[in-house]
Amino acid sequence: MIDLLSVLGNILGGLLETDQSDSNNEPDPLENEGPSSIAVNVEGDCMTLNVTFDASESQDPYGYIVSYIWDFGEPSSGIRNTENTSNPITSHTYAKAGEYTFKLTVTDDQGATKDATSTVTIEDCRPPPANFTFSRKNCYEIEFDARTDSDPDETAFSYSWDFGDSTEEEEDQGAVVTHKFDDFGNFTVTLTVTGSNEVSAESTQIVRVECPLEVTLRWNVTANVDLLVKLPNGIVIGPMNRGPDKSTGFGALDHDDMTGERPEIVFWTFENGPPSGEYVICARFNSPVTPTDSDPFQLDFTVVEYLDGSLLPSGGSRTITSFGDSLCAKDNSVSLASFAT
Repeated sequence: MIDLLSVLGNILGGLLETDQSDSNNEPDPLENEGPSSIAVNVEGDCMTLNVTFDASESQDPYGYIVSYIWDFGEPSSGIRNTENTSNPITSHTYAKAGEYTFKLTVTDDQGATKDATSTVTIEDCRPPPANFTFSRKNCYEIEFDARTDSDPDETAFSYSWDFGDSTEEEEDQGAVVTHKFDDFGNFTVTLTVTGSNEVSAESTQIVRVECPLEVTLRWNVTANVDLLVKLPNGIVIGPMNRGPDKSTGFGALDHDDMTGERPEIVFWTFENGPPSGEYVICARFNSPVTPTDSDPFQLDFTVVEYLDGSLLPSGGSRTITSFGDSLCAKDNSVSLASFAT
C-alpha cells in the first residue's frame, strides 16, 4: 500500500497531492496501476464563499484521466454537494463560512480509480446588511427598524445608532429602537451593523423632526385616562379612532396609555398637515378610581404648532374633581380647551 501525501487547501489557495510513482523507476507499460497522483489547487472568494477546485495537475502515466468525481463536504447543499465531470476544474459555493472536508475520486481510461481527501477553510468577509426604515411615534419620538431576513432573531449582528443629536452613540442597541429627539430640525442618523466576522457596514439617512401640530395630555394619577381631540369636521381622534386616515385629517394617536406613566399624544406630520378650523381638547375617564374634591386629578395639556418656521407652544392645566359630558364625548369626560389653526 502506498502512502498518500496531503497538504491543507485553504481559501487563499492550496495544494492537495497524492503520489504513488517511484522517481527512480519507469512505470511498467504492461501493468495499469491507475493514476499516480492527485493534485488539487484551491482558490476561494470570501465575498461570495465560492471555491474553485483545480485538479488539472493530477497525473496518470498509464493512460489519461476521464472522470473527476467531487464531494464538496457540504451535505446540506443537496445535489450540489457532488459532481461527476470530465473537466478537472470545477467550483462550489458554500452556504456559510467554516471548515469542510472534500473528496476527489479520479478514474482513468481503463477504469482504474484513485481518491484523496483534504480540508478547505472558508472565511467570510461579507459586510452585513445595514438598511433601516423609520416611522413616527409622535412629533419627537421616531422608531427606527433595521431588521432583516439575514438576522431574524436579531442576534447575529450588533447594531449601533448615532442619531446626530446630543445623545451619545451606544453599541449594540438592537435592530429596533425608539429615539426621542430634543428639538425640531434635520438630523443625520447613522446605523452601524457589525457581523460575527467583525466586518461592519453603515447606512445614513437625513431625518426631519417636526410636526405642524401636536397635542399632548398628561395626568398625575395611576388611572386610565384618554386624550380626545375633536377635529373641525366633527370627527374625534382617540383610542377608538386612532387614525391616521382621511376622516381624521391624517392625525394620529400615538398610543393608548392606561396608567398615566407616559403621555398620550395626537399629532400630524408635514406630509399630511392638519385641516384648518377649530379643535377641541378633551379627556375621558375609564378607571374605577374617580376624582373627588378631596382627591382630584390634575390634567396637563400642551399644544405645539409649527407654522411658518416658528414654534407656537401653548397649553394649560385643569384640576378635575368630577367628570360628565364634554364637547368630544358623553359621560365620564371633560372639555379642556379649544384652539384654531
